[in-house]
Amino acid sequence: MEKIIFIIMFSLSTVGCTTVSSAMMSDKSLAAETAKQLNTTVDKVTISNRSSSITETKFVATVDGEKFDCQIVLVGKDHCYKRYSVK
Repeated sequence: MEKIIFIIMFSLSTVGCTTVSSAMMSDKSLAAETAKQLNTTVDKVTISNRSSSITETKFVATVDGEKFDCQIVLVGKDHCYKRYSVK
């Protein structure tokens, strides 16, 4: 019984830490990760429209006037996609 309680408590604390970590990630950290993905420098990246959940952080990154929908995930590959705009 004690092992089951330990496993449950460990699982809950891990999920809690992940949530806090994702929510506390600074815009500067997001910009640094995005700059790597988009092959640019941190000073050219602006972060906006940010939202976080247990498993992911979504945001819009703007680089030289172009907008990218980005997502940093707990499991899997982080990514940024250029927004499609009708001209």
